[in-house]
Amino acid sequence: MLRDGWGEGSRMDSTAGPARRSNGIAVAAVRHFFRDGRSRREDVFFEAMHAIMAATRNRHKAREFSDMLGGICPCISLADFPDAPIPIEDGATFAENASKKSAALAGWMARQPSEPLRQRLSIPRGIPIRLIVLADDSGLEVDALDGAPGVRSARFAAPDAASPHNSSDEANNRKLLDCLQGRPWDQRAARFRCVLAASTIAPPLDPPPAKAPPDPLVHTRHFEGVCPGHISLKPAGTAGFGYDPLFIPDGFDLSFAEMGESVKNSISHRARAIAEFRAWLQSEGDAAMRSL
Repeated sequence: MLRDGWGEGSRMDSTAGPARRSNGIAVAAVRHFFRDGRSRREDVFFEAMHAIMAATRNRHKAREFSDMLGGICPCISLADFPDAPIPIEDGATFAENASKKSAALAGWMARQPSEPLRQRLSIPRGIPIRLIVLADDSGLEVDALDGAPGVRSARFAAPDAASPHNSSDEANNRKLLDCLQGRPWDQRAARFRCVLAASTIAPPLDPPPAKAPPDPLVHTRHFEGVCPGHISLKPAGTAGFGYDPLFIPDGFDLSFAEMGESVKNSISHRARAIAEFRAWLQSEGDAAMRSL
């Protein structure tokens, strides 16, 4: 129910405008109308504040997450929690790997005291934190290689196919060019694919229970983005990471590593997955408004 602080029975009606974000908290402008012709505006705040943890210690990826989220709510990464576990990415699909990371870290965060998180995010006591753990698994799929390197994109050049350790970007790029040696342009079609897993914890984090439940309730949703393109004949550009110097997205003459972060972050596979996530997060706020 909407609050009425101006006399019992004096209010005739109340209308809520579209939800917006103020420092990560969903807020709606509500206008109350009274029998004597007066009206008064009130900001109604939702009962929990969204915060996002990017489940990565990769500084490039963490910065991409933060830039693409555009300040929709406070964002931190695993760099702020060095003791957090990192599950081994041994799934057969991008979705399996992303879900494994986000759900495991959400469960771990549910068992931690909330005060360090609150201090890191500058969230006052008394406002529950609705933490969303974002984990992605992404990679390059090359048609001529039957979709490889795929889920093994970061370990493509590892001598042991079962190795959990990443290869260097240089080694992965060199192997990819070797595999495509002699292939014409029309046989170098590829795409970057990103599956983003968003795991939320119920109930919100605050206050932390004296004894956390052994199995916190974690909900996971998936968002996918694809960026089609081709593999160039040689590396170009010094920005970015991974296969960026070799990947030329459709509609462009520059590689990801040449076009600059602002352009890349507007068209990349990760940007498209995060755009889907942002739309979902906004719909969550709208749904909360409709329940008022």
